[in-house]
Amino acid sequence: MATMAAALEQAPGAAAKSGLVMAAHASAPQGQEGAGAISPAAVHESRKRYWPAIEWLPVQISISLPIPRFRVRDLLALDPGQIIATDWPNGDDLPVSVDSVQLAWVEMESVEQEMAVRITRLL
Repeated sequence: MATMAAALEQAPGAAAKSGLVMAAHASAPQGQEGAGAISPAAVHESRKRYWPAIEWLPVQISISLPIPRFRVRDLLALDPGQIIATDWPNGDDLPVSVDSVQLAWVEMESVEQEMAVRITRLL
């Protein structure tokens, strides 16, 4: 069984063989599409045609919160209710990654007594 990384590496070649064209990320502001610029609608259409072959693959998303100077002895000494200090400033966005690839920055929120994240920036 192929891994997700292998499937993603093969995807552009498979798309080229099938005649699908991968569109670049639209950087022109809406309404200012000039020669060579790709409209957001065109990017969306391209993604809809390109990704169906692999869009069903499960993806594990991780939110990282760095904890400096944390050692194995600290891990072994963890108790329920214990608070672990971080150097991350309160209110700063947190990085979101798939494997080791960072995709976005998020802020933490509470929604009906559950933790949630709001995407603030996509990379």
